[in-house]
Amino acid sequence: MTAPQPADHLAARVSQALAQRAPRHLPYPAEEQTKQARIALRRSRGGTSLDGISRELGIARKTVKKRIQNALGRYEFAVKFTAEEVADQLTQCAELRQQGVGSRSIARRLGISRDTVLRRLREAERTDDQTPTAQPQ
Repeated sequence: MTAPQPADHLAARVSQALAQRAPRHLPYPAEEQTKQARIALRRSRGGTSLDGISRELGIARKTVKKRIQNALGRYEFAVKFTAEEVADQLTQCAELRQQGVGSRSIARRLGISRDTVLRRLREAERTDDQTPTAQPQ
């Protein structure tokens, strides 16, 4: 019988270690996922960032994003604003921006997403560009 080769010994140790290793990730139970989704959706509506939500729940940012997407799809829920709410948001966003407030702070104050704030500011700029101004004679 020949002595085991170093490569054979290493392969055997690696194989044994892999067989004994516990899985790196066990999925959350469905109830826990639903609870996380509800919390994440509520916090995101309140203006909390994905990073803040992930820190609070102790899960990855990508997982928070997926939980929110799943919750929105499952409940067929989409945040829709009335024309009056959009006009009000547009005015408030424009006023706060003129005061030098940043888009994240505006989002927190108004309880809307930063993307919505940026969209409202673009709408306000387009409205300003289309407003006719009196020409001096």
